[in-house]
Amino acid sequence: MNSLAQLDQLNLDTATKQQVVNLVQAFQFDLTQQTQQMVYALELKIQALTLELAHLRRIRFGRKNEALSALSPRQLSLFEESALTDITAIEAEIEQVNSTPTPMPPKCRVPAPVVSRCQITCRASNTGMNPHPANVTDAAAI
Repeated sequence: MNSLAQLDQLNLDTATKQQVVNLVQAFQFDLTQQTQQMVYALELKIQALTLELAHLRRIRFGRKNEALSALSPRQLSLFEESALTDITAIEAEIEQVNSTPTPMPPKCRVPAPVVSRCQITCRASNTGMNPHPANVTDAAAI
């Protein structure tokens, strides 16, 4: 310590020097105790103020005070304005969806008509061809 070096320069006897050292140490001890007590008191004050602030915020911004009521027509009008804005936006979106034409599905190829054996026979007889020669001979044999 710098103060002890200065104390040595004063050329005091050992008993006086010891008394001064004891007084300085007692003063430092008292000072640290006072500082600790002050810090503790300030921490308690901060904690009390924090709890009071939380309580006041609950009173001011609590669920009960956030409810829409007839007591606050300004708040109710803000809610109505935002609700009307939302409704018009939804209606415009619905109108836009309804006004856009739905795309037609791609045209599919129609399958070829099924030709029956009877139709083949009729076509062959019109052309003069015999579609079933075995059947014709059998028919002539009867």
